[in-house]
Amino acid sequence: MTKEVITQDYLKSILSYDPETGIFIWLKSTGTSKKGSIAGGKDEKGYIRIYINKKGYRAHRLAFLYMNGSLPFDQVDHKNHIKNDNRFKNLRECSNKENHKNRTLNANNKSGIVGVHWKPSIKKWVAQISNNDKREHLGFYKERNHAIMARWLAEDKYKYHENHGR
Repeated sequence: MTKEVITQDYLKSILSYDPETGIFIWLKSTGTSKKGSIAGGKDEKGYIRIYINKKGYRAHRLAFLYMNGSLPFDQVDHKNHIKNDNRFKNLRECSNKENHKNRTLNANNKSGIVGVHWKPSIKKWVAQISNNDKREHLGFYKERNHAIMARWLAEDKYKYHENHGR
């Protein structure tokens, strides 16, 4: 059994994509879609999913196919962390490691900065970062701002995305 792969030509024959808005529009009516209507809807994770021939595709991946002629090899990162913002300038093809360098701040983070936390047993702030799947200790600090600065310097050194943790 062969896996059917959608082509850029086929995609462009059924959908139009506006890279400025990130919106796909149906060029033809299908069983469930009307010509001229916006394609797709939010899935359970907040991404826009478009069904083509009964197969679901995330719109950010289709944007790459539409613009570049092929589906991304690995992942697509939404630079601004908004999962349904599929403007082409907001998307970048990346590896899993690169994508993890542009994560949002976890809801349970108390310091306000990824990789910085308070260690009550020693009454100091701890700064750390992951690099090549290894956690690197950046130091203990009496002042929160010093721990934050150490973290930010390490993010710059290891080329984390500017929106990481924001």
